[in-house]
Amino acid sequence: MSESRLTEFIHKADEDEALQQKLQATTCAEEVVAIGKEAGYEFSASTVMEYGWVAWWESWWKW
Repeated sequence: MSESRLTEFIHKADEDEALQQKLQATTCAEEVVAIGKEAGYEFSASTVMEYGWVAWWESWWKW
């Protein structure tokens, strides 16, 4: 379930510039979790890491 919520959050962030800006400022998976929680998405830091957070986070900088 946590992975599906993360996927939903990523899709939401793809369309939301404010979320994109917040995510660009993150430095760790826990910060991604906190931003997700603020937006109504529950997932764990371990799920973010398993999902390949480093590659995912770096992709935000390409916008």
